[in-house]
Amino acid sequence: MSEQLSAECLLRSINVVFDVAEPARVAHFRPTSKCVVLLRALLGFHGEASFVVVAPYGSGKSLASTYAAQVIENCGTGSETLRGVGNRVTQVSPELSAKLVSRRKSERSGLAITLSGPTDNLPESIRAALIGSLRRTKRAKAVKAIESETWRSIEDFFAAVTKLAGSDGAPDKILFVWDEFGRHLESLVASGRASELNDLQTLAEFAARQKPMKFTIGLLMHQPMVQYAGSAPQGVRNEWAKIAGRFETIEFIDDSVETYRLLGEAMDAKRGSSPVVGKSFLKISKAAKELDLFSGVSTTALKDICESAAPMHPTALWLLPRVSARVAQNERTLFTFLGSINANRPIGLAEIYDYFAPVMRGDTAIGGSYRQYLEAESAIAKCADIEYGAYAVKSACLLGLGLSGARSRASRALVEFALSAYCDDEQARATVTELLQRKILLHRKHSDELSVWHGTDADLRGRLEAEMKRRIEALDIVAALNAELPPPFWKPVRYNDQYKTARFYRSEYRRLTESPSGNGEAADEIALFADGRVVYLLAESDQERIAGKALACSLTEQQSNLIVALSVKPLRLTPSLKEIEAIHALQCDKDLIGSDPLISSELQQMLEDSRSHIQRVMDTVVKPDGRSTDWFAKGKIVKLHGVAGLRELMSTQMETLYELSPRVANELIVREKPSAVMVNARKKLVLAILERTGLAELGILGRSADHSLFRCVLLNTGLYRSQANDEGCTWRFADVKELKDRGLREVWGACKKFVSTPSVESKSLRQFFAELRAAPYGVRSGLIPILFAAALKAFPAPITLSRRGEYVSDILPSVVEDLCKNPDEFRFTVLDLGATECEYLRQVHTLFSGTEGTSPTDGDLVRLAFESVEAWKRQLAPASLKTYRIAPSTKKLRDAINLPSDALVLLLTAMPRAVGCSDNLDRAPAALSRAKSELEEVPLRFEAAASEAIRRSLGVSDIADRGLRGVCDIWFAAIPKSIREKLKANRDDPRPSALLERMAIRYEGDDQLLHSLCSLVTDVRPSRWEDVTPAIFARTFDDTVRRIEAAAIDAAVEASLEPEECIAMARLGQGRLRAVLGMLTTVIGKAEAVRLANETVRELGNAPRK
Repeated sequence: MSEQLSAECLLRSINVVFDVAEPARVAHFRPTSKCVVLLRALLGFHGEASFVVVAPYGSGKSLASTYAAQVIENCGTGSETLRGVGNRVTQVSPELSAKLVSRRKSERSGLAITLSGPTDNLPESIRAALIGSLRRTKRAKAVKAIESETWRSIEDFFAAVTKLAGSDGAPDKILFVWDEFGRHLESLVASGRASELNDLQTLAEFAARQKPMKFTIGLLMHQPMVQYAGSAPQGVRNEWAKIAGRFETIEFIDDSVETYRLLGEAMDAKRGSSPVVGKSFLKISKAAKELDLFSGVSTTALKDICESAAPMHPTALWLLPRVSARVAQNERTLFTFLGSINANRPIGLAEIYDYFAPVMRGDTAIGGSYRQYLEAESAIAKCADIEYGAYAVKSACLLGLGLSGARSRASRALVEFALSAYCDDEQARATVTELLQRKILLHRKHSDELSVWHGTDADLRGRLEAEMKRRIEALDIVAALNAELPPPFWKPVRYNDQYKTARFYRSEYRRLTESPSGNGEAADEIALFADGRVVYLLAESDQERIAGKALACSLTEQQSNLIVALSVKPLRLTPSLKEIEAIHALQCDKDLIGSDPLISSELQQMLEDSRSHIQRVMDTVVKPDGRSTDWFAKGKIVKLHGVAGLRELMSTQMETLYELSPRVANELIVREKPSAVMVNARKKLVLAILERTGLAELGILGRSADHSLFRCVLLNTGLYRSQANDEGCTWRFADVKELKDRGLREVWGACKKFVSTPSVESKSLRQFFAELRAAPYGVRSGLIPILFAAALKAFPAPITLSRRGEYVSDILPSVVEDLCKNPDEFRFTVLDLGATECEYLRQVHTLFSGTEGTSPTDGDLVRLAFESVEAWKRQLAPASLKTYRIAPSTKKLRDAINLPSDALVLLLTAMPRAVGCSDNLDRAPAALSRAKSELEEVPLRFEAAASEAIRRSLGVSDIADRGLRGVCDIWFAAIPKSIREKLKANRDDPRPSALLERMAIRYEGDDQLLHSLCSLVTDVRPSRWEDVTPAIFARTFDDTVRRIEAAAIDAAVEASLEPEECIAMARLGQGRLRAVLGMLTTVIGKAEAVRLANETVRELGNAPRK
């Protein structure tokens, strides 16, 4: 077998599970001195029974583990291959080689249980691996026994091992090897199953107690266990750190001289026959040794290795295994790097950086190299104009990249030596100096450390743990979870598509102590806010989960639209949620945030990691996967596989609950809260329904939003349709039996019953709308105003509608919208009117509206009659509403129509009772007519009193037949013009002059003159007078007339008048005299009145003239 190896040979991958039965797969295994430690631990020659192997990709740990498993099983197959590998072991550890030879020659046989990568069911995976090993070691009886079993827990494995230890041909050793264990840890974090790692702790404790039979556990991974929990909360990391303490750590970073020789041989094979010239390998080797590189390797040996590895620079050769141990992944390892390079060009740290940069960029876990990568990339962007600046930055970055998340110290001389791979020593020093001057690199002189600037050194994890310990108050898990991860809404997709609606389930988190009750109030709450509900019960312990299962069955049995989810295992969310709460508190610490500009971003990253963990945990609960969560419906567990299964369960529930849901294909209006645009369009459609029923397409023109609503809700459903007849085509609303859709037919029937069936008391609009929204109809609130308005027009009936005690005379779109939104403010009554009531209402309408020959339909009788009474009341004179000089029945009628009242109560109760016809509506119209006439005549009575007062005051009763204007003209003419001018000039008493001016105006009729004089004297017309106003008018008017006449007489005495003025004054005096004689005649009789008049004349005749 050739000792020369190629890179292709070394790149051969190994899978422990697949290759453990094929010794030929390990034929190329070349053990190194550091590999001996790993082999001793795997073969049970180490003190500890449980350990973890931390090694980079391509380091050979899987190869060594496969070889160890074959040695443990000692099946006898492939002995030549195993012997060849054993001979190589002799070169590095003769002691271990002797033990391997001894076991190979003995008949002892053990078991090798091999796993690789993640597993969802650890007990079953272990059982399958154990069966495979038993078959390889020809233990058929044990295979048959274990194949018939089903393992549900790790304790089943312990029982099987104990049974094997006491059987014939018991294995002397058991090796449990789990390759790619890090991927399993990542899957636990990703799926929120971090608590399942406790099984490994139990397994380690079991292995430590197996004395007769050596039980060894080896977990193979690429970085320490806790680093795989980098995106998990602090509580998970603390728990994993405790579990990791049960295992001894073997850091298998093979930087031994054998590894360097192996790399040199691979490079020599890749380079082929191409010579290496111009290199002094001895000088380079001495320089490397002076910088403390390749400790344990002599200068001579290093010279030979460097010569074989040329053109790879010594710093690249030294650092390659270390960088590979830190950041290598499946597709980028030490040997894949060798396979990718050009062996005829200088290879330095820059090539290693470029190759592993994608891996560093994705290494974002705690202690990952992501930050160093960002720092280096930022520095490289700043030194683009420096010839070798990028090479220097990349070299400094890699040299400062320590192991296990730490940073290493790279001296300036080491960086300059690494940079010499690309330029001479002087150029290297100049490049580093310029980078330092431009503050791209940082040199700490006291420690001789050269590095790219890096961020904060604050112990944020320590601060976080201290903050969590400080918060001792109980955490409200539901409130915290709602704040960080609100539960999703779910839709029964198939049902929604089939019924053309948009139903949904509202989700909520609940602790068992806060579980929803199964009473009717809770059911009403569900119907109000959602069509169904998904409750996620949060169990934090096994006891809570047991109680939650019984509760879930009980709740779902009581409520048909309830689904309960309960995790199979306790969630233990409290630590993670407390960590989030603590991080929020740290983010509010201004002193901490201000101490370093990177602390804020790091806290935010920690917060995102904790939230991601909560998200992963809750995803297993929220979304059914058939394993992590039990789902309950109808009082039992239902098997759901995927989101589609949950949606199908919801659709089935909705079909049962809302089987009579009407199918209206318009998702914009078939919802609980339509948009403002759709509400406006709905108002326009309701207006068309109320005012244009009977017209084609309700008279809606164009292709507007209201027209779209009309087509979807009324036309396409068949609610509004055309019908051909002898006169052409008429449009009408459909009868209940004419509708095809069963759900719409039932809803339309319910609407008809509500708006047309008479009732003694008013009907509850809230209850009716609630019935439409509830099962089995499930009508969305957006549709109800349209259906209600359409029912009013489709099924006319005598109804009354009042709001807050006031009758709604005209049902407008705004009224329909308001009564659907605030139904408790309205009273809706369907009247049971007989022939007598209908005839009475028609006569009332005719009496108060003054229209003859009209015959309103029964459905409009109450509204029309009430509107006619209201219209008559509005035009009634104020005097009619104020006077008390009316009949008692008339006053009662006036009081009844003035009080706010429901139309039905007013028309059929209050008005007949006011006129004394409560028991006989046939007599009521005549009595109402008399009272109505009396109220209408009140202003006329006041006008007659005012006219009589004017005539009496003017004293011209002998010409009363001339009318009021004639009386006033005669009196006005009797006042001399000079007197009128004099009175006009008197500003202290303007009323006499104003009265004369009013009489001077030529009015068209007596009414205009009367109203003018009444307005002058009392400031209002007779139609607004009160009962005392006529007396006030008479007194004031008479006083004004007396003052005018007194002024005229005084003027006549003091100055001579014209003959015409004297005649007029004489006529005025004669009129007064006649008025006085008339009064005396009435009081003392005609004879006595004549005697007194003659006596007065004689006395005037005997009086001396002045």
